Amino acid sequence: MLDPAPTERRSARVISLIVGIFVALLATGVYWYATGMQRGPLSAPMAYEGDPLQYGYIIQSFSQSGGLSSIDNAGAPFGTQNVDFPNGDLSNMAIAATLFSGGYGLGFNLYLLLSVALTALAGFGIARHCGLARGPALLVALAFALLPFHFQRISHLFYTNYTTAAVALWLSLRLASPLFDRSRATRDRWLGVGAVALACIWCGTTGVYYAFFSCIVLAIAAVVQSARAASVRPAIRAVAILTGISICVAIQLIPTRTHNQTDGKNPSVGQRSMVESEVYGLKLAQLLLPVHGHRIGLLATLRERYDAQALNINENSTATLGTLGSAGFMMSLLILFVPRVRRRFPHAQQLCAVLVVSLFIYATVGGLGSLFALGVSPQIRALNRISPFIGLFSLIVAAGTLQLLWQHLRSRHPMLARNAGLILAGFAVLVILDQVSPGFRNTREQRAAVAAKYESDRAFAQGLASRLPAGSRVMQLPYSPYPESPDLLGSYAQFRNNLHAPSLHWSHGAMRGRPEGNWLAAVNELPAESFVDVLQAVGFSALVIDNRVSSQKMLDIEKRFSERTRAVALTAPDSSQKALLSATPWRATARAFTQENGWHATEAEGQRHWSWSLDRPTFALSPAEPGAGECDVQLSLASIRQMKVKVVDSQGQVLAESEVKPEAVSVINLRIPAGTRRIVLENDVPAAPAGNGDPRPLALRWERTADALPLCTYAKIAQQ
Repeated sequence: MLDPAPTERRSARVISLIVGIFVALLATGVYWYATGMQRGPLSAPMAYEGDPLQYGYIIQSFSQSGGLSSIDNAGAPFGTQNVDFPNGDLSNMAIAATLFSGGYGLGFNLYLLLSVALTALAGFGIARHCGLARGPALLVALAFALLPFHFQRISHLFYTNYTTAAVALWLSLRLASPLFDRSRATRDRWLGVGAVALACIWCGTTGVYYAFFSCIVLAIAAVVQSARAASVRPAIRAVAILTGISICVAIQLIPTRTHNQTDGKNPSVGQRSMVESEVYGLKLAQLLLPVHGHRIGLLATLRERYDAQALNINENSTATLGTLGSAGFMMSLLILFVPRVRRRFPHAQQLCAVLVVSLFIYATVGGLGSLFALGVSPQIRALNRISPFIGLFSLIVAAGTLQLLWQHLRSRHPMLARNAGLILAGFAVLVILDQVSPGFRNTREQRAAVAAKYESDRAFAQGLASRLPAGSRVMQLPYSPYPESPDLLGSYAQFRNNLHAPSLHWSHGAMRGRPEGNWLAAVNELPAESFVDVLQAVGFSALVIDNRVSSQKMLDIEKRFSERTRAVALTAPDSSQKALLSATPWRATARAFTQENGWHATEAEGQRHWSWSLDRPTFALSPAEPGAGECDVQLSLASIRQMKVKVVDSQGQVLAESEVKPEAVSVINLRIPAGTRRIVLENDVPAAPAGNGDPRPLALRWERTADALPLCTYAKIAQQ
């Protein structure tokens, strides 16, 4: 007779696959309805302010030829890069870039829906792997995909794809068996290795935070698995997997390291402190309390009272586990500390209980995460983002408890088995009602407002792009430093134009602390007349003004630009912004010129401005216009001690030499080749403190007046 077992196993796998797809579709449908996505066009994004606009900019830039290392359509006139602000999100980027090809709004919403489906599938698969029957696994998948985190973190788009938690748990369970099992058939052996490799890649390319949390999960699991097996082999396997994840992260950071080696590290961006780990840490109350705006008024009031009275309420308030997850969290404590309870659960669920408690100890305010930030690195600051990991492991423990309870009741009351489907459906409904707050649902008015704003911005930006040649430079006002610089407009508001008209070169997005950011900051300190002089000299074709913010200087700039260029106005349909297009054709007469590396902060006294340097300070220039040739600039330099200064380009070609003294300003006239983007001032006497109590090492002093234009004028123009 034929062994029926393989056929039965295949049938069971098919049924599990069908159930997994069903719960993924169910969760996606609930999310679509519960967010109010259906109350507006799918092309209108669910979020269109702040971080979502930055995500759109990054995804769009990733899709272009230069990637994030060379972004042409932002930071005009220099162009810019985003590798100073790395995220390690290659997999998320690849998925999003595909979805966003149909437009930012549609892509944003499709990514959200896909993240729900993937999270539900991953939750179902890992729950089955942990010994749960299909019914309890369905509950885990549904509750995991519909964690309040998934609704409240829409603005942080990539964090909604927290499937990494399930993959990290699967890798943790794999530590119990050889990664390369010689007892298995060759095909199965290599498939197993390939699955582990793909899991490492996924964990390492879905964000630095999730990669780091995965490593913590694996480190804890290595200890548990090694202790259980009384062997170091699980720990050795963990080291191999951790190495794989770390390599994936490191590969993604190569552009950042390369850029830092070439241009120096940017101290103005992404610098974190230990205290932020305390500020953004987890709180037990926030995990266990009901979701904001719970359907039951008493529970909603309880949460409101806590939020109104507690200290340090920020993004950590999105860590709510829901009733089922909270029950699993408390049950994890019993499993961990009561052996009699622990023995009733299979090993995989015991491991989940250990992970729940361990991760909480790490991420809670004042926990091990704070010690890590103090002693190792403070860069992983928002420890509350570990909550989906805690949520998944808690849900598996809770579902395991329900499974044990069900088995006990069914043995005593066999008639219950007939109603298993109804009971499961009842639990699923309760999970949805408990975790999905009515407050998550956008009203028709909210969706209509976002759609109108989105369409207005698109019509405006595309209308401007249709009137200008591709690559035209557009100055945006008010000036808003990038990144992480909140202003009156709201962070990243000006990226709305980049998203809708990527063919134009916009000024917003210039990386703070780099030449493009330094130059824009300097230009925006100029008086209105000089500001317009610079725009014309560098070749900006249009000026875009956000009408939501106004100042006398902006009005003066608008007036002078209009008068000088006979500008044609283009206003957005919602009047939120307007563009002034030059009706007078002109060509650029200069390149942007600014400080780059090796300079202390600028000092001023009246109209006199100066900057002290370290050794070998540099200046940067924007790209030269095609066929423009060399440009001329004049440097006025003094020094802390008498020294010789050699001015060289990035290829080592000497452009000028001069003797510089402390008591007098030396004027150096430079003619810079068209292909040169950086010049270096090589001083033969090292920087040293001035001896007047100023501890800074000083070498050269660059002198200029407050109204000096940061330009390098084309030599052909100067001769004419």
